[in-house]
Amino acid sequence: MILLQPGITGFGTSAAVPVGDFKRALYAGAKTGGATVTTVRPGEGPTPNFHQADVGLASGPLVVLCNRHVPVVAFANRVDGMEIDHFVPAPAGFAEALAESGFAAAAADELNRRVEPKDLDALSPAERRQAKYWKPKRVGDIVFNWWD
Repeated sequence: MILLQPGITGFGTSAAVPVGDFKRALYAGAKTGGATVTTVRPGEGPTPNFHQADVGLASGPLVVLCNRHVPVVAFANRVDGMEIDHFVPAPAGFAEALAESGFAAAAADELNRRVEPKDLDALSPAERRQAKYWKPKRVGDIVFNWWD
């Protein structure tokens, strides 16, 4: 999967991933992965550029993020305000169930990787200007952002 692509930030695109589609995929993943969905928060307005859900696993809580413009999801151990702490691998069963619903689970190591200048080449000119302004540190900070 090519993670960074034009439109992934939400700038310069009208593409939308409906929160209902995310919910259906999320509940399918939770059922397969033995998890409980506790909260789903749709991304509304210009920020954030993602939907967010809290999930309970036997091993503890997890946050699931869904980009609002490209059907890509990620898992994080915690989201505190506008800070995503650390991206983690998809729990067993989740990635497969999400794929069956048309979503791709982004690899945690790719999301946690530091942004390199060449990474921005994949974005549109408007997105590159935003990245220059916001100075994201990780690839995941581009894919899941609060840029306005």
